[in-house]
This record gives sequence, structure tokens and C-alpha cells, in this order.
Amino acid sequence: MLEICVCDDEKAYVEDICELLTDISVRIDRDMNISSYTSASKLAKETGEGRRFDIILLDIVMGAENGIETARSIRCVLPDVIIILLSSYSDYMQKGYEVKAFRYILKSEYRGCLERVIADAAEELEQEESFLFEYRREHHRVRVKDILYFESDRRCILVNTAEGVSTYYGKLDDIELPEFIRVHRSYLVNPRHIEVFNQGYVRLSNGTELPVSKTHSASAKQKFMLSI
Repeated sequence: MLEICVCDDEKAYVEDICELLTDISVRIDRDMNISSYTSASKLAKETGEGRRFDIILLDIVMGAENGIETARSIRCVLPDVIIILLSSYSDYMQKGYEVKAFRYILKSEYRGCLERVIADAAEELEQEESFLFEYRREHHRVRVKDILYFESDRRCILVNTAEGVSTYYGKLDDIELPEFIRVHRSYLVNPRHIEVFNQGYVRLSNGTELPVSKTHSASAKQKFMLSI
């Protein structure tokens, strides 16, 4: 499910773009949850409070509100969000680079190019698949390819990457990453990072060794061989 937001102070544009996105979701076969805002400050406030989006279509000039500044504040809490800037003028295009905008669309042209831009954005998100979780009312995003393994510790899940460990409340059985390999009741491992698979343990790319239990040994080894 793609979480998409449209923010423009002109209600007519918001309604038309939302309607186009609904049609596009059918044509490109992607489920979308579409939200709309006519206030940039409200959007910035809600993202700051934990509201998450995958794609944000954002007008640059909204009366007294500055879309570039809004994009900059959103980047602080959603560093990987795809931002698509909308404007009536090409003069602001350079500003888009400052906030790492994915695309810059002129309002006079959006009906003809929006589907291609959204399809490209969806493809970009697939290439950078992320694992999302919530802890203490904060939303977190970790790139799947960066995850070494998940560890179950009582009621908590530890998300282990080369950069460190993050925590949230949950169960290994509820993690929907079918390519990951269950090697033990307490460990779910990313096969991309397995360097050695032995009868009793796996060694990961960072040198960590994790036990392989007898219960999971056969199925884990078979899945690992298929992933090579």
C-alpha cells in the first residue's frame, strides 16, 4: 500500500490530482491510500507527530506558506520520503534540488505526466524496499537491504544493522519479509548478509555468528541454497 499525500492550497487542484491518482492506482495496479491537505503547516505538523507517507506531492507556493521550507522540515523526520514538487512556474526548479525532490511538475502539464512520475516513484520505492515499525509513538524506516537480522527478546524485536540496533514491540512471526530465513526461534536472518552457513551456526557479513537450531536447520539450509 502506497501512502500518498497531496498538498496544495488550491482545493480544485487537490481534488483533481486525487481523482487522477485513484485512476492511476488501477492502471498501474498499485494500492494507494491518498490523503490531502490545503495547509503546508498542517502537513508539516502531522509528519512531525509521526504521520508517515511514501510519496508527497507538494505545491511550492501556497499563499504565505513556503513549500520548500515545508519540504525541508519533512525531510528531517521522513528522510526517505519521495517528494514531488508542483508549481505554476519553472523559476523554482532549482529550489527542488535543495530538498532532494524526486521530480518537478508544472501545473500546466501534470495531467499528462503524473502517471509516469508516480509509476517511476513506485519503482524507486520497490528498489529501496523498507521495513517500517513504530516505537514509543515514533515511526521508523530501515532499508531492508541494510538489515542483518531480527532478534526476538521477550516482547521486543531488535532490528540489527551494521549501524546499530533499533527496538520495537512485536513478534518474529508477524514480520512479513518472506526472503528472510528463520534459523532459530529467536533469529530471522537476511540471506544477503550470510557469508557462512554451517550445521550449527551462520556467520554474517559483519562477523556476527548466530546459532542454527535443529528445529530450523533443514528448512533454513534449503531456503539459503535457493537464495544463492
